[in-house]
Formats: sequence, structure tokens, C-alpha cells
Amino acid sequence: MPHEIFKRPQAERDIEECFVFIAEDNLDTGVYFLAAVEDSLEQIAKYPLIRKTKELRRQAISKRSDVARQRF
Repeated sequence: MPHEIFKRPQAERDIEECFVFIAEDNLDTGVYFLAAVEDSLEQIAKYPLIRKTKELRRQAISKRSDVARQRF
């Protein structure tokens, strides 16, 4: 069961401002932007930990790099 995403009013305003900025130059791209935001939010609602693995992997790699640098 997907989680529910609540957008704060500031987030709504930010998304709208981005849309307006993009749409002033190209309406189709602005509409595409809104669709991409909604698709991303739906993905997050369905799979809230989807990025967690990448984050943890990135942190582990970063720590290994730090250790390797300390050796030399």
C-alpha cells in the first residue's frame, strides 16, 4: 500500500514557480516538468526507501576512500 505524500505549501509554491519559469520558454517542457514531479512523488510514495540503498552504498564507498587516503 503506497504511503501518502503531503506537499507543504512552500513546496507547492516552489513547484509552481519552477513550472511558470520553464513554461514561459516552452509550455510543453513545463507540462513535462509537472508530470515528472508527480511521477517522482508517486515513486517515493510506493517505495519510500528506494534511494536509501544508494545512499548507504555511497556513504560506504566514501568511507572506504577516506580510509584509503589515510593509508598513504
